[in-house]
Amino acid sequence: MADLCFDRRGVPRPIKDLAPGVVGLSCVHVLEADAAVTFAAGIKSVNPGITVLVGGHAASTYPLAIAGSTGVDAIVVGEGEATMPAVCDVLERGQGFEFVPGLLLPDASRTSRPTVPSSKTGTVPAMVSVETSVPQ
Repeated sequence: MADLCFDRRGVPRPIKDLAPGVVGLSCVHVLEADAAVTFAAGIKSVNPGITVLVGGHAASTYPLAIAGSTGVDAIVVGEGEATMPAVCDVLERGQGFEFVPGLLLPDASRTSRPTVPSSKTGTVPAMVSVETSVPQ
């Protein structure tokens, strides 16, 4: 476990030594998004075969802060405790993430798109584009 709020020395030794099949990163504040993206890229530089997912409050609330990162394979939206076992199951079977509820997956343009509806809510996690204007 690495807490990027306090330790940003790079990819921890266990990832280099153990070469896990999947790594989940928690991004709980939007100000941590850049660190999570950088850390994910570091993991991929050590072993491009490791599946990297980013979840947490900020990832769920502001997925655009992470979307498009080449080091992130999927963004977990909502409760990761429900999503991660399904992710591990499909990886073990050699299947893709298309039918794992609660993920935003990159398409060919690295734009994230939702997977199937969540079994709890029956809704698909949405990426929202909000236009803002500054009063003059």
